[in-house]
Order: sequence, then C-alpha cells, then structure tokens
Amino acid sequence: MVPRLVETGWDTEPHSFTEQRTFTDGRIVVSGSKVHRQKQKRADYLLRHTADFPIAVVEAKADYKNPADGLQQAKEYAEILDLKFVYSTNGHGIVEFDFLTGREQELTAFPTPDELWSRLAQAKTIVFCVDQEHADEMRSELNNRNADLVREHPDYVCRVTAEEGSIGRGHLSRFQELETVSPVVATASPHFGLSAQLVCWRR
Repeated sequence: MVPRLVETGWDTEPHSFTEQRTFTDGRIVVSGSKVHRQKQKRADYLLRHTADFPIAVVEAKADYKNPADGLQQAKEYAEILDLKFVYSTNGHGIVEFDFLTGREQELTAFPTPDELWSRLAQAKTIVFCVDQEHADEMRSELNNRNADLVREHPDYVCRVTAEEGSIGRGHLSRFQELETVSPVVATASPHFGLSAQLVCWRR
C-alpha cells in the first residue's frame, strides 16, 4: 500500500500522507446513568497536497478482499472531512470515487498530487460580459444549458456584478477557492471593479 503511494509522489514535499488518522473524538452516548463514548472514526490514509490541505481519503482492505470493499466507508469519511476524492484498495486493485463528477472507476495506480489538484481547479470558468444586464442574460442562459448540474448545485452558475452586492462578492469568494464545488461558472461585467481579482484567480 505505502509503496503505491510513494511511487506516485505522495511522500515528496510539500505532499504527504498520514496513516491511521483519527479525525473524530467519538460520539458521546448516554444510557440511563451511564455515559460512554463510541468508537472514533479513523481513516487508513489521508492524502495531503500540502501539510494543511488534505485532498483525499484512502481505505485499505486485506488483499483477499474486493478492492471496493472499503469504498462506502471512505465516502462517509470524505463527506465528514469535505474531501472530493475517495479511494478503496486491497493493495492490488484501486477503486476511485470522485465527488466532483459522481463517477466511480477502477484504477491501476493512485493519481499524483498534481493530477488531483488540477481536477479540483478544472472550472471553473469566467465569462466577461458587456454590462451587468448582459451578465444576467448569460447567467440565465448558462443556467438553463446546465440544468442537470444546477439541480444538484443551485449556485453552479452565478453572476458577480455590482447589482449583486454582498451576495455577488460571496459567490466570487467561493469561486476563487479551488476546493469548493460551486460556483463553477461566474458571469461578470467590467463595472463590478473586481475584474482584476477574477483574472488573477489562482489556478
């Protein structure tokens, strides 16, 4: 298991992985006059793009088990930790679940840190419009063309213009964060005074 992570660069700074990482204290349960704490949740491996940025969770099962046997458990952990990439392995086969696309697939190797980082950033798109009215028209059109995605993520397409005020600035802030799922498409006008921020959005 560890050699397979090493061979794809997860031990090369600033990337790293931590083994048997406990991330909850365990739920406190009261039964009559007795109080006890349930078992802590512990991921087999957390993959970190940088020391303070975990990006994926891995559950490792015995080599005689199916590679996907730990997938549901790993998905639960990823949702608690707000991670987008999930892996289950028996040391030979690897199964991946991607929360960004909803796809599950079998792999022959773990993705590299740069591959996962690139997939997080894959987006996000800025559409510069003539004015605020045009930005709203584009938002509506793009919204309708991506209705299936908007159904799951209502803020998939957002307008970030002066008329949106603090709401638009909130959309912009989330758009600039690579780890957020939405907004993915931002429509903007040059009158918002934030064009430079959008152009300099970090990839």
